[in-house]
Amino acid sequence: MEYVLERSVKMQHHIELPKNKDLLSNLTLNSENIHPDIFNHKEVISMIAKNGVYMEINLIGTLILDMIIKDKNINEITSEISNLFNEKEKIIENDVLLFLEDLVNKGYLVKLCLN
Repeated sequence: MEYVLERSVKMQHHIELPKNKDLLSNLTLNSENIHPDIFNHKEVISMIAKNGVYMEINLIGTLILDMIIKDKNINEITSEISNLFNEKEKIIENDVLLFLEDLVNKGYLVKLCLN
């Protein structure tokens, strides 16, 4: 199973990242220099929009969507987030799938069933 952004969905980050660095790399390499509020689950890091309807996304959601855009699969997403936050992969996988299914139900993502 693969997830992709719906064609009309646009994503915008609310934080400045160094050029040539994605959010995950920046967090991994510079974790001691990051303001602790960024790890707050309520802190808005990005927004996605579809047909003028906006949805605010927190840090973990932004990481997940960034990896979806880069065509990473659920196992890769789960592993990277698990390593970053020192959490069990099974817990992360459940949370990732719930988040992605919520975005599918709201029309921001499309789920592709590949054989």
